[in-house]
Amino acid sequence: MGLRLLRYGNTALMSSALDPLEDMQCFVGALGSEDYLSDLLWARHGLSKRAAREKSSAVQPYVEAAMSYLQQADAGPSDISFLPLYYALLNMMRAYVIIGPYSSELNDRANRTHGLSYDQTKKSHSLMTERLYVRQKGSISLFYKTLTGESVQRRTTLLMRDVYPFLVDVSAEYMLAAGAEGGTCGLDVRVVRGQRGVYLKAQHVSGSEPPSVKSLKVLRGCRYDAASKAYCSKPVADNDTAYERLAECIRPELVYLDSSSSESRAKIQTPVSGRDLLFPEELPIALVFFHMSALVRYNPQSLVTFRASRYWPMMMAARRHCLLKFLKLFWSYVHQEAIVLTHQR
Repeated sequence: MGLRLLRYGNTALMSSALDPLEDMQCFVGALGSEDYLSDLLWARHGLSKRAAREKSSAVQPYVEAAMSYLQQADAGPSDISFLPLYYALLNMMRAYVIIGPYSSELNDRANRTHGLSYDQTKKSHSLMTERLYVRQKGSISLFYKTLTGESVQRRTTLLMRDVYPFLVDVSAEYMLAAGAEGGTCGLDVRVVRGQRGVYLKAQHVSGSEPPSVKSLKVLRGCRYDAASKAYCSKPVADNDTAYERLAECIRPELVYLDSSSSESRAKIQTPVSGRDLLFPEELPIALVFFHMSALVRYNPQSLVTFRASRYWPMMMAARRHCLLKFLKLFWSYVHQEAIVLTHQR
């Protein structure tokens, strides 16, 4: 039995000659089938058939609404498409919550709001100094809890420079626009056998200095060993439960989707952040799309300003690439396996 080092234990390999974004919209749209989704929730999420049927029935309208918003975004001008795109993501986020263990909390009136607010009063001269507030209650906070198992403890202020570095799908555009590296790092994680048992060893493989243990929240109970230049867990006895115990040293929700693994080794991409707020891959995408939708709704003057800025190519790239990633993440969550979609020429 291999050690699970990735977010999901299984991978779904798919190949298509069509546009990947169109394919993923088709795949996600199929989740609007109540019978298909019910069977998935029963088989992949460990629900009873009755509970799977009830959750499937509750999720169906959100999937259909998300698909309608995506169609609306495709049919309209790209500049204002972030508004329907955000609402597509919001409906998928609520579907996450319904499928997950905290669905009953959606009945709380406070959790029916967005859970995010945009500071319209501050006149920003740069996209990076735009400001959002993540609240303790709301759909985004419940979505965060579904992904991480943790609640948002207090209202959190985020500048967009705190968010964009985690969008790995536009990291090249971010580097060109901001002149800075992204907010993730690569770790080569493997199982090592030593004199006192087996332990997890994570080697930093990015070019920059190794981040602090505190900022690598993907690791639990590990310390940095300066001699080996690696993050190491405590050794455990080399027996039948060793891999199961070592797996507890990894927070799978903070392993980004494009990571890869073999039986006892993985190359993972993970966020680096000293904040209390965790950054599973879905969260920064949702925050960026909310911010752009807020500009469309409340601050079109700033939208015009940012359109003329060096950040606009990054924002337009995010519109497609990060939408594609969110669709992959949602599909993977429902199926409890990571989708890998390749393009045939």
